[in-house]
Amino acid sequence: VAAVLVEDEEEHQSQCSLTETIPGEMEKQGI
Repeated sequence: VAAVLVEDEEEHQSQCSLTETIPGEMEKQGI
């Protein structure tokens, strides 16, 4: 699951559309 989230994370950062959701995900995972 972590690997999938990492890939999605990169896509989201590239799109710069879910900048609010990504930081929350990163904090939960400890990235």
